[in-house]
Amino acid sequence: MSITALVIILYLGFFAAFGVYLNRGNKTASDWAIGGGSLGVFMLAAGIAGTRIGGAGTYGVAGDVINEGLGHLWYGVNSFAALFLVGLFFAIPYRRLKVVSVGQVFDHRFGSYRCQWLTSLCVQAEYLVVNIIEPYVIGSIVSGVTGLPFVVGVAIGGFLIVTFTVSGGLKGTAIANVVHCSVIILGLLLVGVIAMNNLGGWEEVRSLADGMLNESGKEQAKWWSFTGIGWATIIALLSEERRVGDE
Repeated sequence: MSITALVIILYLGFFAAFGVYLNRGNKTASDWAIGGGSLGVFMLAAGIAGTRIGGAGTYGVAGDVINEGLGHLWYGVNSFAALFLVGLFFAIPYRRLKVVSVGQVFDHRFGSYRCQWLTSLCVQAEYLVVNIIEPYVIGSIVSGVTGLPFVVGVAIGGFLIVTFTVSGGLKGTAIANVVHCSVIILGLLLVGVIAMNNLGGWEEVRSLADGMLNESGKEQAKWWSFTGIGWATIIALLSEERRVGDE
């Protein structure tokens, strides 16, 4: 077994075991759903941010940048802006109301359990589609590194995600998100620095990129521009991130 495969297995196994350990401190449903009210602002922020910093916000955006240009960096900017606005104007009122789901917000507003139920159903249906991607990504990595069949890798990813979430609750998820986000951000930054140095520095990277853009027939100025994807797309990204932030 390669060192890379061993690190991945130990990393995933550690968080599964950590979730089981945290479950020992969950005595009530409140402990599981809202961490018993003991989570500080930083941990709550990490729990929310972790829902937006993942495969879509890293590898997905990187793929869009390669295809269409640096303008897709607005995805990250808009994600931060949406979460900041939600935290600034809604987090404190929601916490005072002891609201832990979107459905409860509608229940407080309209006084209808049916409205709460339908809202929760719509939100969970969306997250079901989104979260299907996570086992798929884990399966791709595990299969590529260890040589296991792809289906087995997906099953392992799904089992670990469900085990950790069910056992760890909000507190476990928030702690895991702090670690995951740190690993993703610092890891990708380190990879970028090392890759750039190996290629000969920023100027050499830009020269190589310009050559590839010429070969593919893409406009260099538009690709390098932060508004090259068009203001309509940028505004659409902001609107989408604000909606997700509200959820």
